[in-house]
Formats: sequence, C-alpha cells, structure tokens
Amino acid sequence: MNEEINKQNEVQEGTESATGILIATYIFAFLGGLLGVVLGIVVFKNKKYLPSHRKLALLGAILAAISFGVWSVIVA
Repeated sequence: MNEEINKQNEVQEGTESATGILIATYIFAFLGGLLGVVLGIVVFKNKKYLPSHRKLALLGAILAAISFGVWSVIVA
C-alpha cells in the first residue's frame, strides 16, 4: 500500500511545462542578465520538465551568457 502511494506522489520525468520560466529566461537573456543563465540551467537540470523545454532552456542559458559578455563589452 505504501509503495502505491509513493509511486503516485513521484513526479514522472518530463511531464511538466516550463513555458513561463522559458519566457523569463529569454527576456533576461536579451537584457544581458545572469538571471537568464541561472533560470536556463535550473530548467535544463530539472528532469521533471519536458525534454523539448529542457533543450530550449539550455539554448536560453547559452544565449544569456553570450549576451552578458556582449553587454559587458558595450558598457565598459
């Protein structure tokens, strides 16, 4: 009985959507913030999100890192 309850409480891999977090990731990426990198990595590492969202999160984190470097050069 306890095993059945535990199985029901477990989050299945790749079942949740990360649309809102991905939107925030790309907004912060274009603004050059490190928050875009952090949000992207958090979604990418978390296996509860859809695989397609995890790939988009990694792309957003890379874009945010590049954007941060570009903005650092422009502002300096």
